[in-house]
Amino acid sequence: MRLGVVESDSGGGLDDRFAALAGALGADGLRVVGAVQRTERDAAGRLSGMELRLLPEMAPRDIAQRLGAAATGCRLDPGALEQATEEIARRVAAGADLLIVPRFGEREAGGGGFRVAIAAAIEAGVPVLVGLSPAWRAAFDGFAGELAVALPPDPGVLRSWAMTPASA
Repeated sequence: MRLGVVESDSGGGLDDRFAALAGALGADGLRVVGAVQRTERDAAGRLSGMELRLLPEMAPRDIAQRLGAAATGCRLDPGALEQATEEIARRVAAGADLLIVPRFGEREAGGGGFRVAIAAAIEAGVPVLVGLSPAWRAAFDGFAGELAVALPPDPGVLRSWAMTPASA
């Protein structure tokens, strides 16, 4: 089992790297599944929308609740996230060479979110690449134990890790 984790404060930058990596690996014939996340901000810089782009085709899935401009609570739609991650788990089961998980965060720390897709990949022997905010490091370490290898957000390193056979 291979579990790579990339820690980054800037989710958008990491999402762009993961999207580019998925495209390059797909062009090389690898079956990459998972998602990258896109966020939208209003003129004041407040989060106004979130979507997952399911890999490999980058199909958009809205995962935000429309709460209005005055809302201060979490905009994540948990039901939409669970539907997307269940679809990703089915894609893993149908055959994949790599699973990309854009975030390990609050939902995953609580046992939901992408954990179902990560579990499907681990069960199938599919390598998993996970994005991680430093704020969720302790929860991730509690989940992964010593199974995860820390990777820098360097495109060449990520590509090399992804191309390494699972038996290596």
